[in-house]
Amino acid sequence: MTTSDVPGGRAADAEARIRAALAQIERIGSEVAARQQREGDQRAEAARRGDLGPDWRAVQRRVDAGETTLDAVFGGTDESREAVALRAGSRARLEALAAQPADQVPESVADALGALEQLRSRFGRQTGGRA
Repeated sequence: MTTSDVPGGRAADAEARIRAALAQIERIGSEVAARQQREGDQRAEAARRGDLGPDWRAVQRRVDAGETTLDAVFGGTDESREAVALRAGSRARLEALAAQPADQVPESVADALGALEQLRSRFGRQTGGRA
């Protein structure tokens, strides 16, 4: 039996809505990836200029030379003094963000979480709460 064999086409409608939701998720993912790429490029340029401090400048120089990656820096496998300092600073900023009341979370983070919750809710309604 295919979805078109179901009386009233409810399964076909649900499948179409799920496909539309998945397409929207993929579009949002592409937009986020593009934005992250732009922000990463901007961050790299700022690091090269020294705008982010000497630790970022040193790490960026090593990234550009192929000696390390940001994954290695923030994943903990790069144990250079500068990488350790960047991880410590990042950890402190994340802890400060986590300690903020929900209504004080930066708008971009709140917007992303809100969009995700809307999709989750919509998908749950479309699947009869089985999301």
